[in-house]
Amino acid sequence: MLSTIKIVLKQYPLYFYMILWLTLFASGIILLSILILGIKWKRLKLFFHDENYTYFEICFITLYFLEQAVFITLSYFYPDYSIFLTGFFALIVISTVAMQKVMLESKSNKIAKLSNSYIEKFRKARLKYQKRISDMRDYIKVLEENKNN
Repeated sequence: MLSTIKIVLKQYPLYFYMILWLTLFASGIILLSILILGIKWKRLKLFFHDENYTYFEICFITLYFLEQAVFITLSYFYPDYSIFLTGFFALIVISTVAMQKVMLESKSNKIAKLSNSYIEKFRKARLKYQKRISDMRDYIKVLEENKNN
């Protein structure tokens, strides 16, 4: 892979820099679209159940789309470099999938922590309720004994 990059850079430096520029341009478009989506998100989030998770899912869908669009466009204009472009595209997609996985695992961990804290609060409340019920039963027994005497 590295030798292919060196060959392309030596033989066609203009094309290599053009591909690099197009990649950076596509990255800029991706960031701009995510920024615009973020600005308009307050209006759009009414359509979704879990607005933060949905926002990130839409960002990743947009990112995947733009990656594929850039790959198809570059493959069309530079068919000689299709092997290089395919490898580069695979690296980008794998990196994006890894970022999405990290985000989803983070969300899962946060939900698990919240769930555990709610379960613990419920358990404490239940113990407190059971103690109060037990105290009330004891109090009722005392009242019944006092009534009978």
